[in-house]
Amino acid sequence: REAAAAIARMQGRLAEEATERARMLTAIAHDLRTPLTGLRLRIESVPEPQRARMVHDVERMQAMIGEVLNYARDAAAPAALVDVCAMLELIVAEMGAEAGTIALEPGEMAQIRVPEPAFRRAVENLLSNAITYAGGGTVLITRSQGHVAISVRDTGPGIPEADRARLLRPFGRGESSRNRDTGGAGLGLSIVHNFAAQHAGTFELRDAPGGGTTAILRLPLA
Repeated sequence: REAAAAIARMQGRLAEEATERARMLTAIAHDLRTPLTGLRLRIESVPEPQRARMVHDVERMQAMIGEVLNYARDAAAPAALVDVCAMLELIVAEMGAEAGTIALEPGEMAQIRVPEPAFRRAVENLLSNAITYAGGGTVLITRSQGHVAISVRDTGPGIPEADRARLLRPFGRGESSRNRDTGGAGLGLSIVHNFAAQHAGTFELRDAPGGGTTAILRLPLA
């Protein structure tokens, strides 16, 4: 009983710290928007080709700030009962209709209790990665030992094992994505990883059978 009480107190403190970090991150990201807007206006008077490069950099910074603010807003939403299969069918239909490259395999029925916007963002990040870096992928839902696993498998170039831990940290990006045209903000996988940790789940990257990567998000069943 003492151990259970200590664990409960620890979880409470960790939740409070995570909330405070998200609040600080939101405030910082929000305050950065004003100087960036002023910088963008000043850049208009810079001659080409420097102007185009500077505008592109500012737009990337604004996109990163927007991603941080969206994540903080979604994470603050109240937890609700979510039908995993129904939600994934909706997300795949929306993203698959645009890309035509995401397939959802028949899976097991499962319900979880999480903030729906945050769960949706986590899944969308996984699917976006599969589309951007592997041209698409397959989604599978399985249940085991009180958890549901959402697996996104692709047939892309794969991720070296030495890089996987780094890619789960904020702003961690693969070598092949570090360019102006295809490189993202480097927040996608870290958002998924943090979402899993906040809701007593796990997130990992594995080699896919036959080549490619399998991203596995596990969450407790409701």
